[in-house]
Amino acid sequence: MTEFVINTLTVTPAAGGLKTYLVEVFRELLEVDHANEYTFLCSPVNRSVFAFAGRFPNATIREVRRHPRGPVARILFDQLAVPRLMAKQTHTVLITPSSVASILVGHRQVTLVVAPLSVRALRMAIPRDRSTITLWQAVYFRLFMPLSM
Repeated sequence: MTEFVINTLTVTPAAGGLKTYLVEVFRELLEVDHANEYTFLCSPVNRSVFAFAGRFPNATIREVRRHPRGPVARILFDQLAVPRLMAKQTHTVLITPSSVASILVGHRQVTLVVAPLSVRALRMAIPRDRSTITLWQAVYFRLFMPLSM
């Protein structure tokens, strides 16, 4: 048996396509896979999005009370707190729907990339009235993205 931990903290009720995709994928997976365990890391903000998991005996919702607010806080949470939350678990795979993996996690990991993969792609996605990306965006993509691949 393997336990899959799904870090859902990037998903909000207003997330649109990403939310729909993840809910449908994991709902279908739980319907057919009864041999493995699934833990959804949720926040008070998005717990309702993944409430469907509660009806499956091999799925649990683990609510993270200190929900990181804002992109920098969430990045720090993913890099520092998520590895600590998983430290005592064995036979675990972390699934992260994000742009960057949690680098310090000592477990197998699947990262579902949901954003541009490069600073160039990020610049192209920015509205014309903003001619540049922020320093934080550049550091994030230039430092963490290569480590996640």
